[in-house]
Amino acid sequence: MGIGLVNAVSVDEEGRFHLKDYRIYSKKEDGKTKIQLAHEMVQKSKSEIVLFDSWYASKYFMKFLNEGGKIFYSTLPSSRVFYDEQNKKYKLKDYEFTEEEKKEGKLVQLNKMNFKVRIFHSCVKKGEVETIVTNDIDQSSLEESEKMLSLRWGIEEFHREIKNVTGIEKCQARKSRIQRNHICCCLMAWQFLKAEARKRELTIYALHQSQSDNFIRSQLFKPKLKFA
Repeated sequence: MGIGLVNAVSVDEEGRFHLKDYRIYSKKEDGKTKIQLAHEMVQKSKSEIVLFDSWYASKYFMKFLNEGGKIFYSTLPSSRVFYDEQNKKYKLKDYEFTEEEKKEGKLVQLNKMNFKVRIFHSCVKKGEVETIVTNDIDQSSLEESEKMLSLRWGIEEFHREIKNVTGIEKCQARKSRIQRNHICCCLMAWQFLKAEARKRELTIYALHQSQSDNFIRSQLFKPKLKFA
C-alpha cells in the first residue's frame, strides 16, 4: 500500500479473508526491508501454505519457507534464471514450454537455490502470461495452481476496502507514532466493520454508507469496539 503497510491475510474454507498480522514499512527507522517484515510475520504464523506476489519471490524468502516446511505459491519475473533436469540454463522469458509442460508444469531449480520447484506457464489475459512457481513438486495441474494462486485476490480486496472505508491514508500528522496509532485504529475499525457486515449479510461498503441507521447511531453512542 502507499502508506507502507505489509499485511498477512488468511483465507478460510468459505473464501473469506481475515487480517492476521501487519507491519509498517519504515526502513529509515528500523532498517528492515519489506521481505524481512514478511519473514517476521510468516515465522509467527501457523499457516501451512503461503501465497505472495513476485515482489517477495526472493531466494532468501523462498528458501526460508521451504526450510520451514511451508508450501508456497507465487509468480516469478521473466528475468529469473533456472536450470532444467539436464542442468541446462535458461531465462524464463526465453524458454518455450511444451504443451505437456503447460498443463503439468516443469520441474526446475532456480538460480542460486538449493531445492527443486515446479513452474507453470499461465495465460492471464490475451497476450499476457505469468510464471507460477511452487515448492509443492507433486503439484502437476496448472488449473489447481491457478486456483490456489487466485486466493491472493483477498489481499487486493482488503487494500481496497481499508482505503475506502477507514480513511487510512488521510492522516495529516507528521510524527511517526501518531501515524502508527492512526493506522492501528483504522485496522481495528476495519476488523469490526467487516465482522458486522458479514453478520448482517451486507458488503462492508453498504454498512459504511448506512451511517444514519440504528446500528451506527448505537455504536457512536456506546461503542462495542474496545481500545486497549
